Amino acid sequence: MKQLSRIHRRRLRFGLYLISFVVSAPLLVFLFVSAGQVRQMVLDAATRSLSSVRQNKKYTIERYFARIQKQLLEFAGAPRTKDAAERFVELEKELLQNRSSLSSTEQRRLEEFYEKEFAPELVRQSEGQVSFDAGAWVQELDGVSQVLQYLFLASNPHEMGTKYVQLSAEGDNIYSPFHGSIHPRLVEYQQRFGFFDIYLVAAETGRVMYSVFKEVDFGTSLKSGPLSESGLARAFRGALARNEAEGIAFVDFESYLPALHEPISFVAAPIVRGGQKVAVAIFQVPLDTLNLVMAESSGLGLKGESYLVGEDRLRRSDSVRDPVRHSVSRAFLHPSTEALQAESVTRALKGESGTVITQNPYGEEVLSAFSWLRIAQHDWAIISEQPLTNVLDPLDDDQLARWVALGLWVLTCICAVEFFVLRGVAFLVSRRGSLPPLRSPSGDPLSESGTTIDPTARL
Repeated sequence: MKQLSRIHRRRLRFGLYLISFVVSAPLLVFLFVSAGQVRQMVLDAATRSLSSVRQNKKYTIERYFARIQKQLLEFAGAPRTKDAAERFVELEKELLQNRSSLSSTEQRRLEEFYEKEFAPELVRQSEGQVSFDAGAWVQELDGVSQVLQYLFLASNPHEMGTKYVQLSAEGDNIYSPFHGSIHPRLVEYQQRFGFFDIYLVAAETGRVMYSVFKEVDFGTSLKSGPLSESGLARAFRGALARNEAEGIAFVDFESYLPALHEPISFVAAPIVRGGQKVAVAIFQVPLDTLNLVMAESSGLGLKGESYLVGEDRLRRSDSVRDPVRHSVSRAFLHPSTEALQAESVTRALKGESGTVITQNPYGEEVLSAFSWLRIAQHDWAIISEQPLTNVLDPLDDDQLARWVALGLWVLTCICAVEFFVLRGVAFLVSRRGSLPPLRSPSGDPLSESGTTIDPTARL
Protein backbone atom coordinates (compact mmCIF):
# COMPACT_ATOMS: atom_id res chain seq x y z
CA MET A 1 0.00 0.00 0.00
CA LYS A 2 2.86 2.40 0.83
CA GLN A 3 4.54 1.46 -2.43
CA LEU A 4 1.33 2.33 -4.32
CA SER A 5 1.04 5.66 -2.52
CA ARG A 6 4.63 6.46 -3.45
CA ILE A 7 3.92 5.73 -7.09
CA HIS A 8 0.83 7.93 -6.95
CA ARG A 9 2.88 10.81 -5.56
CA ARG A 10 5.49 10.46 -8.30
CA ARG A 11 2.81 10.47 -10.95
CA LEU A 12 1.19 13.51 -9.36
CA ARG A 13 4.47 15.40 -9.29
CA PHE A 14 5.17 14.49 -12.90
CA GLY A 15 1.75 15.75 -13.92
CA LEU A 16 2.25 19.02 -12.08
CA TYR A 17 5.71 19.47 -13.59
CA LEU A 18 4.23 18.86 -17.01
CA ILE A 19 1.57 21.50 -16.37
CA SER A 20 4.28 23.89 -15.14
CA PHE A 21 6.31 23.35 -18.31
CA VAL A 22 3.26 23.86 -20.51
CA VAL A 23 2.59 27.16 -18.72
CA SER A 24 6.24 28.35 -18.65
CA ALA A 25 7.33 27.38 -22.18
CA PRO A 26 5.11 29.88 -24.03
CA LEU A 27 6.32 32.59 -21.69
CA LEU A 28 9.96 31.77 -22.45
CA VAL A 29 9.25 31.72 -26.18
CA PHE A 30 7.49 35.08 -25.85
CA LEU A 31 10.46 36.59 -24.03
CA PHE A 32 12.89 35.23 -26.64
CA VAL A 33 10.85 36.53 -29.56
CA SER A 34 10.35 39.89 -27.86
CA ALA A 35 14.10 40.27 -27.26
CA GLY A 36 14.67 39.60 -30.98
CA GLN A 37 12.07 42.21 -31.86
CA VAL A 38 13.75 44.73 -29.56
CA ARG A 39 17.10 44.02 -31.28
CA GLN A 40 15.52 44.66 -34.68
CA MET A 41 13.92 47.85 -33.37
CA VAL A 42 17.34 49.07 -32.21
CA LEU A 43 18.86 48.25 -35.61
CA ASP A 44 16.03 50.04 -37.40
CA ALA A 45 16.49 53.13 -35.22
CA ALA A 46 20.26 53.11 -35.83
CA THR A 47 19.66 52.71 -39.58
CA ARG A 48 17.40 55.76 -39.63
CA SER A 49 19.88 57.76 -37.58
CA LEU A 50 22.89 56.84 -39.76
CA SER A 51 20.94 57.51 -42.95
CA SER A 52 20.03 60.95 -41.62
CA VAL A 53 23.65 61.71 -40.71
CA ARG A 54 24.85 60.55 -44.14
CA GLN A 55 22.23 62.60 -45.95
CA ASN A 56 23.02 65.76 -43.98
CA LYS A 57 26.73 65.42 -44.71
CA LYS A 58 26.07 64.70 -48.36
CA TYR A 59 24.01 67.89 -48.59
CA THR A 60 26.77 69.87 -46.84
CA ILE A 61 29.50 68.57 -49.16
CA GLU A 62 27.41 69.29 -52.26
CA ARG A 63 26.73 72.81 -51.01
CA TYR A 64 30.44 73.29 -50.28
CA PHE A 65 31.46 72.46 -53.84
CA ALA A 66 28.63 74.58 -55.20
CA ARG A 67 29.97 77.47 -53.11
CA ILE A 68 33.51 76.88 -54.44
CA GLN A 69 32.18 77.03 -58.00
CA LYS A 70 30.32 80.25 -57.26
CA GLN A 71 33.36 81.83 -55.59
CA LEU A 72 35.67 80.85 -58.44
CA LEU A 73 33.33 82.20 -61.12
CA GLU A 74 32.89 85.45 -59.21
CA PHE A 75 36.65 85.71 -58.71
CA ALA A 76 37.39 85.04 -62.39
CA GLY A 77 34.73 87.53 -63.45
CA ALA A 78 35.74 90.35 -61.10
CA PRO A 79 37.18 93.45 -62.83
CA ARG A 80 40.20 93.52 -60.47
CA THR A 81 41.03 89.91 -61.34
CA LYS A 82 40.79 90.65 -65.06
CA ASP A 83 43.00 93.72 -64.64
CA ALA A 84 45.57 91.69 -62.71
CA ALA A 85 45.52 88.86 -65.25
CA GLU A 86 46.10 91.25 -68.14
CA ARG A 87 48.96 92.95 -66.33
CA PHE A 88 50.65 89.60 -65.54
CA VAL A 89 50.37 88.61 -69.20
CA GLU A 90 52.08 91.89 -70.15
CA LEU A 91 54.81 91.27 -67.55
CA GLU A 92 55.51 87.86 -69.04
CA LYS A 93 56.09 89.45 -72.43
CA GLU A 94 58.38 92.07 -70.87
CA LEU A 95 60.38 89.37 -69.10
CA LEU A 96 60.80 87.51 -72.37
CA GLN A 97 62.17 90.67 -73.95
CA ASN A 98 64.31 91.99 -71.09
CA ARG A 99 65.38 89.06 -68.91
CA SER A 100 64.75 85.53 -70.03
CA SER A 101 67.72 83.73 -68.47
CA LEU A 102 69.87 83.44 -65.34
CA SER A 103 73.58 83.81 -64.90
CA SER A 104 75.48 80.63 -64.08
CA THR A 105 75.76 81.73 -60.44
CA GLU A 106 72.04 82.37 -60.19
CA GLN A 107 71.24 79.05 -61.85
CA ARG A 108 73.48 77.23 -59.40
CA ARG A 109 71.75 78.99 -56.52
CA LEU A 110 68.37 77.83 -57.89
CA GLU A 111 69.65 74.26 -58.10
CA GLU A 112 70.83 74.48 -54.48
CA PHE A 113 67.36 75.54 -53.42
CA TYR A 114 66.00 72.36 -54.93
CA GLU A 115 68.79 70.18 -53.57
CA LYS A 116 68.89 71.54 -50.01
CA GLU A 117 65.32 72.70 -49.35
CA PHE A 118 62.84 71.03 -51.66
CA ALA A 119 64.27 67.57 -52.38
CA PRO A 120 64.92 66.47 -48.76
CA GLU A 121 61.43 67.52 -47.71
CA LEU A 122 59.89 65.78 -50.72
CA VAL A 123 61.68 62.52 -49.90
CA ARG A 124 60.65 62.77 -46.25
CA GLN A 125 56.99 63.53 -46.99
CA SER A 126 56.74 60.79 -49.61
CA GLU A 127 58.41 58.24 -47.29
CA GLY A 128 61.17 57.77 -49.84
CA GLN A 129 58.83 56.77 -52.65
CA VAL A 130 59.71 59.78 -54.82
CA SER A 131 63.21 60.53 -56.05
CA PHE A 132 64.09 63.95 -57.36
CA ASP A 133 66.88 65.15 -59.65
CA ALA A 134 67.28 68.87 -58.98
CA GLY A 135 69.60 69.48 -61.93
CA ALA A 136 67.30 67.77 -64.43
CA TRP A 137 64.28 69.67 -63.08
CA VAL A 138 65.98 73.07 -63.41
CA GLN A 139 67.16 72.27 -66.93
CA GLU A 140 63.57 71.46 -67.91
CA LEU A 141 62.46 74.95 -66.85
CA ASP A 142 62.56 77.63 -69.54
CA GLY A 143 64.33 80.95 -69.01
CA VAL A 144 61.36 82.93 -67.65
CA SER A 145 60.49 80.08 -65.27
CA GLN A 146 64.04 80.09 -63.92
CA VAL A 147 64.04 83.86 -63.48
CA LEU A 148 60.73 83.92 -61.56
CA GLN A 149 61.74 80.97 -59.36
CA TYR A 150 65.10 82.51 -58.63
CA LEU A 151 63.45 85.77 -57.56
CA PHE A 152 60.74 84.27 -55.34
CA LEU A 153 62.10 80.85 -54.31
CA ALA A 154 65.90 80.62 -54.38
CA SER A 155 66.63 84.16 -53.17
CA ASN A 156 63.63 84.26 -50.85
CA PRO A 157 64.92 84.21 -47.23
CA HIS A 158 61.79 82.59 -45.85
CA GLU A 159 61.51 78.84 -45.32
CA MET A 160 59.44 76.54 -47.49
CA GLY A 161 55.77 76.92 -46.66
CA THR A 162 56.25 80.60 -45.82
CA LYS A 163 57.67 81.89 -49.11
CA TYR A 164 54.38 83.77 -49.61
CA VAL A 165 55.43 86.28 -46.93
CA GLN A 166 57.78 88.01 -49.36
CA LEU A 167 56.12 90.84 -51.24
CA SER A 168 58.95 91.84 -53.58
CA ALA A 169 62.09 90.09 -54.73
CA GLU A 170 65.60 91.44 -54.23
CA GLY A 171 67.23 93.55 -56.91
CA ASP A 172 65.81 95.59 -59.72
CA ASN A 173 63.22 93.69 -61.76
CA ILE A 174 60.03 94.54 -63.59
CA TYR A 175 57.89 91.85 -61.93
CA SER A 176 58.22 92.70 -58.23
CA PRO A 177 56.47 96.13 -58.04
CA PHE A 178 53.16 94.88 -59.42
CA HIS A 179 53.39 91.62 -57.45
CA GLY A 180 53.92 93.61 -54.24
CA SER A 181 50.85 95.75 -54.92
CA ILE A 182 48.41 92.90 -55.54
CA HIS A 183 49.83 90.09 -53.38
CA PRO A 184 48.42 91.23 -49.98
CA ARG A 185 44.86 91.34 -51.34
CA LEU A 186 45.12 87.86 -52.82
CA VAL A 187 46.70 86.44 -49.67
CA GLU A 188 43.83 87.90 -47.64
CA TYR A 189 41.30 86.38 -50.08
CA GLN A 190 43.01 82.96 -49.97
CA GLN A 191 43.09 82.90 -46.17
CA ARG A 192 39.54 84.18 -45.75
CA PHE A 193 38.07 81.43 -47.90
CA GLY A 194 40.53 78.72 -46.90
CA PHE A 195 41.92 77.72 -50.30
CA PHE A 196 45.37 76.12 -50.28
CA ASP A 197 46.55 78.26 -53.18
CA ILE A 198 45.34 80.61 -55.93
CA TYR A 199 46.88 80.75 -59.39
CA LEU A 200 46.68 83.10 -62.34
CA VAL A 201 47.86 81.35 -65.51
CA ALA A 202 48.43 83.02 -68.87
CA ALA A 203 46.07 81.51 -71.43
CA GLU A 204 48.44 81.70 -74.42
CA THR A 205 51.61 80.28 -72.86
CA GLY A 206 50.18 78.36 -69.90
CA ARG A 207 52.64 80.06 -67.56
CA VAL A 208 51.82 80.30 -63.85
CA MET A 209 52.36 84.05 -63.56
CA TYR A 210 51.07 84.26 -60.02
CA SER A 211 50.51 81.96 -57.04
CA VAL A 212 49.93 82.82 -53.42
CA PHE A 213 52.14 80.17 -51.81
CA LYS A 214 55.08 80.25 -54.20
CA GLU A 215 55.64 76.53 -54.49
CA VAL A 216 57.78 75.03 -57.28
CA ASP A 217 54.92 75.28 -59.76
CA PHE A 218 55.26 79.09 -59.70
CA GLY A 219 56.58 80.46 -63.01
CA THR A 220 56.42 77.11 -64.84
CA SER A 221 54.69 76.57 -68.17
CA LEU A 222 51.79 74.15 -68.01
CA LYS A 223 52.12 73.58 -71.74
CA SER A 224 55.78 72.57 -72.00
CA GLY A 225 57.35 72.50 -68.52
CA PRO A 226 57.90 69.60 -66.08
CA LEU A 227 54.29 69.92 -64.87
CA SER A 228 52.64 69.76 -68.29
CA GLU A 229 50.93 66.44 -67.41
CA SER A 230 50.05 67.34 -63.82
CA GLY A 231 46.63 67.89 -62.29
CA LEU A 232 47.24 71.63 -62.41
CA ALA A 233 47.88 71.46 -66.17
CA ARG A 234 44.71 69.41 -66.74
CA ALA A 235 42.69 71.95 -64.78
CA PHE A 236 44.18 74.70 -66.96
CA ARG A 237 43.29 72.89 -70.18
CA GLY A 238 39.82 72.06 -68.87
CA ALA A 239 39.11 75.72 -68.13
CA LEU A 240 40.27 76.83 -71.58
CA ALA A 241 37.84 74.34 -73.12
CA ARG A 242 34.94 76.03 -71.29
CA ASN A 243 33.02 79.25 -71.77
CA GLU A 244 32.12 81.51 -68.87
CA ALA A 245 28.60 80.06 -68.75
CA GLU A 246 29.77 76.43 -68.73
CA GLY A 247 30.91 76.31 -65.13
CA ILE A 248 34.28 75.20 -63.85
CA ALA A 249 36.81 72.49 -64.60
CA PHE A 250 37.44 70.09 -61.69
CA VAL A 251 40.44 67.79 -61.26
CA ASP A 252 40.00 65.18 -58.53
CA PHE A 253 42.56 64.64 -55.79
CA GLU A 254 45.85 63.07 -56.86
CA SER A 255 49.47 63.22 -55.74
CA TYR A 256 51.03 66.53 -56.74
CA LEU A 257 54.81 66.90 -56.66
CA PRO A 258 55.03 70.67 -55.92
CA ALA A 259 52.91 70.04 -52.80
CA LEU A 260 55.50 67.47 -51.64
CA HIS A 261 53.52 64.65 -53.25
CA GLU A 262 50.45 65.39 -51.16
CA PRO A 263 47.04 64.73 -52.81
CA ILE A 264 45.68 67.95 -54.29
CA SER A 265 42.50 68.85 -56.19
CA PHE A 266 42.01 71.82 -58.49
CA VAL A 267 39.11 73.88 -59.80
CA ALA A 268 39.62 76.28 -62.70
CA ALA A 269 37.69 78.86 -64.71
CA PRO A 270 38.64 81.09 -67.67
CA ILE A 271 39.22 84.81 -67.24
CA VAL A 272 37.57 86.50 -70.22
CA ARG A 273 37.83 90.10 -71.36
CA GLY A 274 36.38 91.42 -74.56
CA GLY A 275 35.34 87.93 -75.58
CA GLN A 276 38.94 86.66 -75.33
CA LYS A 277 40.33 84.24 -72.76
CA VAL A 278 43.32 86.09 -71.39
CA ALA A 279 44.09 83.80 -68.44
CA VAL A 280 42.80 81.03 -66.18
CA ALA A 281 42.04 81.32 -62.46
CA ILE A 282 42.75 78.15 -60.48
CA PHE A 283 42.06 77.28 -56.83
CA GLN A 284 43.59 74.43 -54.85
CA VAL A 285 40.70 72.72 -53.05
CA PRO A 286 41.50 72.30 -49.34
CA LEU A 287 41.12 68.94 -47.63
CA ASP A 288 40.70 70.69 -44.28
CA THR A 289 37.11 71.70 -44.98
CA LEU A 290 36.14 68.22 -46.15
CA ASN A 291 37.75 66.73 -43.02
CA LEU A 292 35.96 69.22 -40.81
CA VAL A 293 32.55 68.32 -42.25
CA MET A 294 33.14 64.57 -42.10
CA ALA A 295 34.68 64.65 -38.61
CA GLU A 296 31.54 66.07 -36.99
CA SER A 297 30.34 63.05 -35.01
CA SER A 298 26.80 63.87 -33.85
CA GLY A 299 24.65 60.76 -34.11
CA LEU A 300 27.63 58.44 -34.66
CA GLY A 301 28.47 57.36 -31.11
CA LEU A 302 31.99 56.86 -29.77
CA LYS A 303 33.46 54.80 -32.63
CA GLY A 304 31.23 55.80 -35.52
CA GLU A 305 32.58 57.90 -38.38
CA SER A 306 31.77 59.31 -41.79
CA TYR A 307 34.17 59.50 -44.71
CA LEU A 308 34.40 60.18 -48.45
CA VAL A 309 35.78 57.80 -51.08
CA GLY A 310 36.77 58.61 -54.66
CA GLU A 311 36.30 56.63 -57.86
CA ASP A 312 39.73 55.07 -57.30
CA ARG A 313 38.47 53.73 -53.91
CA LEU A 314 40.91 55.96 -52.04
CA ARG A 315 39.85 58.25 -49.23
CA ARG A 316 38.84 61.84 -49.80
CA SER A 317 38.67 62.56 -46.06
CA ASP A 318 40.78 61.40 -43.14
CA SER A 319 39.60 58.76 -40.69
CA VAL A 320 38.42 60.27 -37.42
CA ARG A 321 39.41 57.19 -35.42
CA ASP A 322 42.94 56.93 -36.80
CA PRO A 323 43.91 59.97 -38.91
CA VAL A 324 47.57 58.87 -39.01
CA ARG A 325 47.24 55.36 -40.46
CA HIS A 326 44.04 56.01 -42.42
CA SER A 327 44.48 59.46 -43.94
CA VAL A 328 44.06 60.77 -47.47
CA SER A 329 47.83 61.31 -47.70
CA ARG A 330 48.60 57.74 -46.68
CA ALA A 331 45.94 56.37 -49.03
CA PHE A 332 47.68 57.98 -52.01
CA LEU A 333 51.10 56.83 -50.80
CA HIS A 334 49.91 53.23 -50.39
CA PRO A 335 46.98 52.80 -52.80
CA SER A 336 47.29 49.00 -53.03
CA THR A 337 46.77 48.50 -49.29
CA GLU A 338 44.59 51.52 -48.53
CA ALA A 339 41.96 51.07 -51.27
CA LEU A 340 38.56 50.52 -49.62
CA GLN A 341 36.76 47.38 -50.82
CA ALA A 342 33.74 47.31 -48.49
CA GLU A 343 30.35 46.46 -49.98
CA SER A 344 29.02 49.87 -48.99
CA VAL A 345 31.76 51.61 -51.02
CA THR A 346 31.19 49.38 -54.05
CA ARG A 347 27.45 49.95 -54.09
CA ALA A 348 27.76 53.71 -53.51
CA LEU A 349 30.18 54.07 -56.44
CA LYS A 350 27.59 52.28 -58.58
CA GLY A 351 25.10 55.04 -57.77
CA GLU A 352 23.19 53.20 -55.03
CA SER A 353 22.02 54.42 -51.63
CA GLY A 354 21.06 52.32 -48.61
CA THR A 355 22.38 50.53 -45.53
CA VAL A 356 24.26 47.28 -45.15
CA ILE A 357 26.13 45.32 -42.49
CA THR A 358 29.74 45.02 -43.70
CA GLN A 359 33.33 45.31 -42.48
CA ASN A 360 35.21 48.58 -41.95
CA PRO A 361 38.96 49.14 -42.50
CA TYR A 362 39.56 48.06 -38.88
CA GLY A 363 38.08 44.60 -39.49
CA GLU A 364 34.98 45.33 -37.41
CA GLU A 365 31.44 44.44 -38.38
CA VAL A 366 29.63 47.74 -38.93
CA LEU A 367 26.22 49.06 -39.81
CA SER A 368 27.00 51.26 -42.82
CA ALA A 369 24.77 53.87 -44.46
CA PHE A 370 26.07 54.69 -47.95
CA SER A 371 25.25 56.94 -50.88
CA TRP A 372 26.90 58.57 -53.88
CA LEU A 373 27.49 62.19 -54.72
CA ARG A 374 28.46 63.85 -57.96
CA ILE A 375 31.40 66.26 -57.77
CA ALA A 376 31.62 67.94 -61.18
CA GLN A 377 32.38 65.02 -63.55
CA HIS A 378 33.37 62.60 -60.77
CA ASP A 379 31.40 60.19 -58.59
CA TRP A 380 32.30 59.85 -54.93
CA ALA A 381 30.95 57.63 -52.18
CA ILE A 382 29.87 58.99 -48.82
CA ILE A 383 29.74 56.55 -45.89
CA SER A 384 28.42 56.90 -42.34
CA GLU A 385 28.88 53.85 -40.13
CA GLN A 386 28.98 52.50 -36.60
CA PRO A 387 30.45 49.26 -35.24
CA LEU A 388 27.61 46.78 -34.77
CA THR A 389 28.62 46.21 -31.15
CA ASN A 390 28.16 49.93 -30.49
CA VAL A 391 24.81 49.98 -32.26
CA LEU A 392 23.55 47.20 -29.99
CA ASP A 393 25.10 48.61 -26.82
CA PRO A 394 21.87 50.33 -25.72
CA LEU A 395 20.06 47.02 -26.18
CA ASP A 396 22.65 45.00 -24.29
CA ASP A 397 22.95 47.40 -21.41
CA ASP A 398 19.41 48.60 -20.89
CA GLN A 399 16.58 47.08 -22.84
CA LEU A 400 17.78 43.48 -22.90
CA ALA A 401 18.57 43.70 -19.19
CA ARG A 402 15.00 44.76 -18.48
CA TRP A 403 13.59 41.87 -20.50
CA VAL A 404 15.87 39.37 -18.76
CA ALA A 405 14.95 40.78 -15.36
CA LEU A 406 11.25 40.59 -16.17
CA GLY A 407 11.61 37.01 -17.39
CA LEU A 408 13.54 35.95 -14.30
CA TRP A 409 11.00 37.59 -12.03
CA VAL A 410 8.07 35.83 -13.72
CA LEU A 411 9.85 32.48 -13.69
CA THR A 412 10.73 32.94 -10.02
CA CYS A 413 7.08 33.57 -9.23
CA ILE A 414 6.02 30.48 -11.16
CA CYS A 415 8.64 28.34 -9.44
CA ALA A 416 7.55 29.65 -6.05
CA VAL A 417 3.90 28.84 -6.77
CA GLU A 418 4.84 25.40 -8.06
CA PHE A 419 6.93 24.75 -4.96
CA PHE A 420 4.12 25.57 -2.55
CA VAL A 421 1.50 23.71 -4.62
CA LEU A 422 3.63 20.59 -4.84
CA ARG A 423 4.47 20.82 -1.19
CA GLY A 424 0.79 21.12 -0.29
CA VAL A 425 -0.21 18.22 -2.48
CA ALA A 426 2.63 16.10 -1.13
CA PHE A 427 1.49 16.92 2.40
CA LEU A 428 -2.09 15.86 1.66
CA VAL A 429 -0.96 12.65 0.03
CA SER A 430 1.31 11.77 2.94
CA ARG A 431 -1.48 12.43 5.47
CA ARG A 432 -4.27 10.57 3.72
CA GLY A 433 -2.41 8.08 1.58
CA SER A 434 -4.80 8.93 -1.26
CA LEU A 435 -7.15 11.67 -2.35
CA PRO A 436 -10.84 11.52 -1.31
CA PRO A 437 -13.13 9.82 -3.81
CA LEU A 438 -15.03 11.94 -6.31
CA ARG A 439 -18.75 12.15 -5.66
CA SER A 440 -21.72 12.77 -7.85
CA PRO A 441 -23.89 15.87 -7.49
CA SER A 442 -26.34 13.70 -5.51
CA GLY A 443 -23.68 12.91 -2.97
CA ASP A 444 -23.18 9.26 -4.02
CA PRO A 445 -19.76 8.16 -4.91
CA LEU A 446 -19.22 7.91 -8.65
CA SER A 447 -18.55 4.25 -9.15
CA GLU A 448 -18.21 1.70 -11.80
CA SER A 449 -19.39 -1.87 -10.95
CA GLY A 450 -19.80 -0.80 -7.34
CA THR A 451 -16.15 0.35 -7.00
CA THR A 452 -15.13 3.85 -5.91
CA ILE A 453 -13.03 5.68 -8.51
CA ASP A 454 -9.64 6.76 -7.23
CA PRO A 455 -8.59 9.89 -9.20
CA THR A 456 -4.93 9.03 -8.77
CA ALA A 457 -5.27 5.53 -10.20
CA ARG A 458 -4.52 6.69 -13.76
CA LEU A 459 -1.84 9.22 -12.95
